[in-house]
Amino acid sequence: MTASLTRTISPDESEVRIILAGRIDSKLHAEFCEAYRSGPCAGATYIIDLTHVESLDGSALGMFFKLREYAGGDRAKIHFVGANAQVQQALKLANLHEIFVLQEPVPYS
Repeated sequence: MTASLTRTISPDESEVRIILAGRIDSKLHAEFCEAYRSGPCAGATYIIDLTHVESLDGSALGMFFKLREYAGGDRAKIHFVGANAQVQQALKLANLHEIFVLQEPVPYS
């Protein structure tokens, strides 16, 4: 499956949801950066929806670190939702579970 990205912003602009699908690699880098840079950033929570992601490579993990820097470093509010077992394993092998929140999908309220 070809990688794809969709971005939505909550009505109050407090949450940016980036929905990824397919095999996430360096080909999606520019589009991913544009997705978080073109929206609200001060205090926003970023939800990275991995429900439809088949796999991640090292460049995808690097994209997540760049988002973290952009969103405030240690103060960043970034949640990964919906990752399958393979994707969760990749995130944990890179120790991302220690600096990002991994959770089940949560719909907008």
